Amino acid sequence: MVHRALLHLINAEVYAPEALGVRSLLIGGGKVLWMGATSLELPAALKAEAETIDLEGRRLIPGLIDGHVHVCGGGGEAGFRTRVPPLPLSRFTAAGITTVVGLLGTDDIARGPRELLATVYALREDGLMPMRSQAAITCRPRHSREACAATSSSSRR
Repeated sequence: MVHRALLHLINAEVYAPEALGVRSLLIGGGKVLWMGATSLELPAALKAEAETIDLEGRRLIPGLIDGHVHVCGGGGEAGFRTRVPPLPLSRFTAAGITTVVGLLGTDDIARGPRELLATVYALREDGLMPMRSQAAITCRPRHSREACAATSSSSRR
């Protein structure tokens, strides 16, 4: 499949987020350049660079933003065995999510700002638009605090 610089979508049932009806769009550089009720007659020079796709009334919605995603994984409130692995990119894109705000969770022992930043960069390389927040909630399970206390007291002996 040849990827062209411009994408001309015709006969799309557009929601942005309200229903706009059947529209045609011209997309380039990752942005909507034009949208109208009728198909756009492209000049010959642009036609050579554009791929036209007839959506035949299929729905077209803007990418969704998930404002709270533990991109490095989550869980850990009840101990290390309750940690949850990171979600694969396909879990976001299959749901129409194109932008996420990556957060750290309660597990700030094994996961930290460096892993968050690396995960955000990896998602960008895969085509998602992640942003990051460096806030972390420190709420360690009781047994891990006890284990830390036991370790620190035994090391002082």
